Formats: sequence, C-alpha cells, structure tokens
Amino acid sequence: MNRPVLIGIDGGGSGTRAIVGHGPGEVLGVGAAGVACVRDVGEQAATTALLAAVADAWHAARSPARAADSIYVGLAGVATASDRGAAERMARSVGHRDGAPVTADHDLAIAHAGAFARAERRRRGVVLVAGTGAACMGVDALGTSALCGGWGPALGDGGGGYFLGIEAMRAVVRATDGRGPATELCARVRAALEIDEPRDMLRLVGRDGDRKRVAALAPNVIELAAAGEPLATEILDRGVGELASLIVHATARVATADGGGDVPYAVVGGLARAGAPLLDRLREEVRLRRAPARWVEPDRTPLEGALLLAAEACA
Repeated sequence: MNRPVLIGIDGGGSGTRAIVGHGPGEVLGVGAAGVACVRDVGEQAATTALLAAVADAWHAARSPARAADSIYVGLAGVATASDRGAAERMARSVGHRDGAPVTADHDLAIAHAGAFARAERRRRGVVLVAGTGAACMGVDALGTSALCGGWGPALGDGGGGYFLGIEAMRAVVRATDGRGPATELCARVRAALEIDEPRDMLRLVGRDGDRKRVAALAPNVIELAAAGEPLATEILDRGVGELASLIVHATARVATADGGGDVPYAVVGGLARAGAPLLDRLREEVRLRRAPARWVEPDRTPLEGALLLAAEACA
C-alpha cells in the first residue's frame, strides 16, 4: 500500500517553511521561502512564497513534486473571514489529489499541535507564538480552544519582534530630538538599518513599511538587555510583561474551563530562539503573577505540528 504524501506549511511574518513527508516521523524534505503573510505582502506574493517553499521542500527531498494526500497550512495574520478565504485559496494552490483534505488556519493551530504533540489528541495546554507578532492559544481538557493576542502591530502584538524593534526605533527618535539618551541601543539600530539620517526610518513604518526589517532589530534589544544596557532592559521588560499577560490570561481561561489544575505552557517562534535572556525573564514574570501555569519545552516545532495535523486529517 502506498504511504500518504503529506505537506505541512508554516507561514510566519518573517518567512515561510514547508515540510513534505509520510508522517511526523517520516520527513522527506524541508524548504523555505519569503513571507506568506497576506496582510504584509498581498495574496499573490504570499501564494508565490508558499509555492516556492513547497518546491524547495521537494528539492530537498530529491524527489519530483507529487500530489499531496493531505495539506495543512498555518499562516500568521489569519483573523477575519477574508483572511481565511485567502489562506484557503493559497492552500489549494498546492498540488493535491482530488478529494484530499486541504486545511488552512492561523499559525497558532500548528504551533499548539507541535508544542503538545506527545499529548493525547485533545492537547490541553497553552502555546505562545512570539515572532514578528505575539499571540496565544489555549486548549482545555474538553478540546475547546481560545485565542488571545494576534491583533497586529496597530492594535496589539505587544512583546513581539516588531514591538521590540519599533520601541528601539522610537528610542532613536527621542535621542535625535534631545528628549532621550543616545545609548548603545540607538547606535545599534542605526547600524543595523544602515541609515545615515534618523528620518530615513520613516520609510520602514506605515502602510508601505517593512515589518520584517523592523522586527529584525529585536535581537539587538535582547542582547543589550542581557548586557545590562538600561534602555534596552526597559524595552525588553515591557515586552516581557506583554507576553506574560497573554500567557496568564490564556492559562487562567483553560484552568477555569476544565478545573484541571496547573496548565502547561510552551513558547515558540523567533523570539524563543533568543533563549535565556528572554525566556528566563518571561518564566519569572509568569511566576510572579501567580498564574495557574507551568513551563514546558515544546515537543515539536510548529512546522512539524503542521505535518502532524495533515496526517490526522487523512487518518
């Protein structure tokens, strides 16, 4: 009997990754491409990035592309009916056999599935995705899910990479005006953005801005905060407070819904790769807020979670 061909896709605010395989333990190849967040680049460019990531995964597998028996796509920024419609069209652009399940959802779904992959099918726990933006998903023992965060840079996303980056840029603005200190963080921002004049930063924000480039400033904030730079520390502490509030709210909702005691929580995304300088602060802040929560390491990555959900959809 032929084994099913499964495709999982993780489209975040900084890039897109695809995985092809026969199941979570049988990965054939992994590929990467540009941003597939429709709100950032538009549906056409997002679809192009998604298809490029899948093609790259097949290239890594050293195999010609084959029609998938199941596809699961998790995309950042899927919040409205319009977003979901675009995500579904993008998912169906990937080659698949007639009648194959093709699912498109927000990236929290695949992050949660990956983080709690070794749990039972109803995966009780909370996952925080801290990347360009920030959002949380909790699932209780009854399998009911609840979301918080993920409102985008204008209304939310506090604590995400864009938040840290834009706050660092604001520090440059205040220093330029003489309303704030010109610290090492300001010098780092100007060097990272390769700008001669601070007002050159204006082209990176607003409707035609570059969220990815702004979010890429976040590691500078985290590194300098770890070294004790006061301004970077103040920005990171505010960001950690925002992230902790998401975890505290989500774990409280799960605990209240099922009465099952402390709720496991995991953190994934680009900021999680910063390691101890951010995660130690976050764990301590959650503890100080006395949330019914306990820290766990994620079982698998969100990309592996997408492959797992693709396998479950065709089981």
